[in-house]
Amino acid sequence: MYPWVQGFDMTAVSISDVDRAAGSPKEGDHIAVNAANANDRWLVSKAYLEMHYTDVTNGVTFGHAKEAIAAGKRAARAGWNGKNMFIFQRPADELTPAFIVDKVKSLPQSVKNFIAKKYGQETHYAGGEEITIKFGSYLCLYAADGSIVNGWLPSQTDMSATDWCILD
Repeated sequence: MYPWVQGFDMTAVSISDVDRAAGSPKEGDHIAVNAANANDRWLVSKAYLEMHYTDVTNGVTFGHAKEAIAAGKRAARAGWNGKNMFIFQRPADELTPAFIVDKVKSLPQSVKNFIAKKYGQETHYAGGEEITIKFGSYLCLYAADGSIVNGWLPSQTDMSATDWCILD
């Protein structure tokens, strides 16, 4: 769902007679889209949203925040506001040994040396499949000083809190 804006082409958007009679589309209205069919769109009036919609982006549990983070969103605790701190998930990845040895800066040279020795110049397994090394996903914290902390872990307090905010 996204906000209606002046000039939006409404020809493919359904509007109820009641909403049309109330002057919709207008500021504060939203356009809903069927996730299974992007051509199925309808107007949701501001009045309906105010009566029936609960904002689930603020005051949620860590579990809800973690689901949003796994979907690529950022989240923060309410107490972090003003400090521009948030957490996000770095996605899993698969990299070739050559790429790791030549390009990855975040691994110690001893690990790169081990990978270079283990795989040498080989790029594919005997069956033809490309050799890759899997990197698992992990949480990161964008800290108040502008640095990124890799492998951030929530405290017991963070996991029990209900003041998480989904930022995106």
